[in-house]
Amino acid sequence: MVSAEPDSGADPDDDIVSDPAAAVALLHQLKDDGTLPETAERTIIAALSETYAGPLPHPRHLKAYDEVVPGAARDILNMAISEQKHRHRLQMLEIAYPYLGWLAGFVGFLGCVSGAIYLGLHHNTPVALALVGVPSVGAIGWFVRARIEPAEPD
Repeated sequence: MVSAEPDSGADPDDDIVSDPAAAVALLHQLKDDGTLPETAERTIIAALSETYAGPLPHPRHLKAYDEVVPGAARDILNMAISEQKHRHRLQMLEIAYPYLGWLAGFVGFLGCVSGAIYLGLHHNTPVALALVGVPSVGAIGWFVRARIEPAEPD
């Protein structure tokens, strides 16, 4: 894409070229006309750049890897697929762990209550109170602390 916006302080006939393909085409046109000095060609080519972002190399680079080491492109793709599966597994575990912790805490609390009931029925009241009291105080403290302290943003 060639834009005809004049550069400030430059000749109004100069073009601003933002597309690399159009810049190369303009470069060849000026070179064929004989109006482009040799140093300008080097300067213009040095100013061209290309950016690419993503988890994989640019397709052109991937092809070059495969030309140097046959099968390298497939290995790179397999590595990216494996990494994505690993990342998804970690995210699933990160979501599941709080629920597993709550479940384990609830089962432990039920075990303490069951043990306290058993000990209370067998005339071991002080141990039964301790068995149900300590987890109860911990659970109450956890709820109170959750109300007082604001949750940390992720």
